[in-house]
Amino acid sequence: KPEMVGLSDGRIVMTYLDDTNGQAKLSYRFYDGGKWSESKTVWSGGNLDTAGYLYQHDGSVYVIFETSSREITEDMTPEQIAGAMELYVAKLTGDRFEEPVKLGMSGTWKYAYQLADHDGTLCAVWAENSENDIMLRSGETVVYKSSLNGTWQEPSRISNIGQVLTETASGTVGGTFVTAYIKDDQIYIKDKLLDISSAGEKADSLLIRNGVLYARIDGMLYAYDGE
Repeated sequence: KPEMVGLSDGRIVMTYLDDTNGQAKLSYRFYDGGKWSESKTVWSGGNLDTAGYLYQHDGSVYVIFETSSREITEDMTPEQIAGAMELYVAKLTGDRFEEPVKLGMSGTWKYAYQLADHDGTLCAVWAENSENDIMLRSGETVVYKSSLNGTWQEPSRISNIGQVLTETASGTVGGTFVTAYIKDDQIYIKDKLLDISSAGEKADSLLIRNGVLYARIDGMLYAYDGE
């Protein structure tokens, strides 16, 4: 789905996937003065793009997305396609996105990628599947973080779960930067089980926003602020 963020000058920037040329490309438009600008491509250097996620930090807007390092063809296996996907971050400057920066190593599928703030520093967080299994039925999950300190730093491993995960979320909860994930229908924060027995049995739909971890437990909204 499209992502939209309001800019300090009153405009709105929207990113979305455009597949009119055969392979999806992450594109963007500006809404200004009651009308949308012409479509532009975030980056022409990749091939097949995935959805982008916008994030505002310190007055600037960034987008994180994946693109394939090679053209995707019909004879490729799902594992080959996943292994060809690489993670990038680009900063919006004026009316265009700058040349994106690649995060992490090539050859391993990255998912659940996001941007978050950690003590005033912009961070990119993502999960990797060891088997490049896009269905997330096999392999192990490792979560990585890269920080922007002038330039994007080498990724550090922040969680090694030891089994495949379908949902992770990172951000500040109760003043502490954490990675939360769901394993066996239960919520874990910093690799420790969060007691949700009083709320229900099955958790999904993790989201960290404004210092609070939200989840759906047995269909009901649950909030955890670190206490």
